[in-house]
Amino acid sequence: MNGPTSLQQPSPPRTFTRGFSLLAFFCALLVTAVFLWLPGAAGRKAEPAAGALRLAASGAVCARLLLFLWRRRGLAAEAGRALWGAANLLTLLRGLLIAFLAGFLFAPLPAGLPAAWVPALVYTAIACLDFMDGYVARRTDTRTRLGEALDQELDGLGLLTALLLVVQYRILPPPLLLVGLAHYLFAFGIWLRRQRGLSVLSLPPNRWRRRLAGFQMALAAVFLWPIARPGPALLVETLIGLPLLLGFGRDWLLISSRLNSDTAPAARRRACVQSWLEVRLPLLLRAASLLLGLAAVWAVIDDGTVAPAWSNLLPLPSGAARAAAWLTALGLLGLALGRGLPFFAMTVIVLVGLPLYLGGLTLTGSLQLCCALLLLLLGGGPRLGELLRRPV
Repeated sequence: MNGPTSLQQPSPPRTFTRGFSLLAFFCALLVTAVFLWLPGAAGRKAEPAAGALRLAASGAVCARLLLFLWRRRGLAAEAGRALWGAANLLTLLRGLLIAFLAGFLFAPLPAGLPAAWVPALVYTAIACLDFMDGYVARRTDTRTRLGEALDQELDGLGLLTALLLVVQYRILPPPLLLVGLAHYLFAFGIWLRRQRGLSVLSLPPNRWRRRLAGFQMALAAVFLWPIARPGPALLVETLIGLPLLLGFGRDWLLISSRLNSDTAPAARRRACVQSWLEVRLPLLLRAASLLLGLAAVWAVIDDGTVAPAWSNLLPLPSGAARAAAWLTALGLLGLALGRGLPFFAMTVIVLVGLPLYLGGLTLTGSLQLCCALLLLLLGGGPRLGELLRRPV
């Protein structure tokens, strides 16, 4: 089966060749920086074997970035002046940061408080650049097929690198690496079908696909925090990672013709799932948030605390701990209303998630965190006025 035209371009434009050469130079500088700086950042004398592995990991990401661009050099001509525009340059910067992040593999968490936060900060910058390059491309009308292909590739590569570090630091168990590998297993399955001459159908639009991937990137950054603990991380990853894997499984059934989304039964199933995700489940979560919020208010009135970790594990005065408890309760009640949901959800996630990280899982805290995170993902569903106006 013939490959795409972009892979058969024999001579790329001169602007591509110059930019590609400059990128290769920056890759060489980055690998050198990894070799010279990261052993010192670990706070101990690095073993030669571990240093070689870190260097190989960083070099492999750089090689993958360069190879990906070179194989798609045929798309450079149609990109025109947008080839090395601001949007694509931000995407390339993201690729270099992923290569730098890969240099932390095969080594313990860097010693010392500032250095220990470097992997989390680097991946947070990668996630922010993922938003910025798309925003800049849309605002400047410089979207290119090369940039879109590179963006998707770096999404998968960055997430896999981050999850490898999370597993290496023993925050998540190794089987959850499947979340990071799913993109590549999916792409390999498509390649294998084409090699065998089997059909590969196009995927229908699905807004949950990108949304779950974005949430997974944000969670991977949080899991790299030095204060991260396995229990809360596993709980949250299950909420987001499992639906992401199920989505990959459904997409595979679609592209391999094992699932037909155009039939009447499929349309009914899709409508039922949509009803649950957009109406019923959000309403159930809001009802749960109302009960949890009322219980939190009672806890504050009764003994003044709703999250003992604030007063037991952090050097906060009793007034600050009580204020955090009130804000948590009010955040839960705000979730129940379904208005201003992103603000209230992030309030609850921060005020509940941090004590869970510091003090370990509790049943009440886990329920509060799950409600806030799922409502942030799904949305609040219809407002109460809309429900009252619906026919019975």
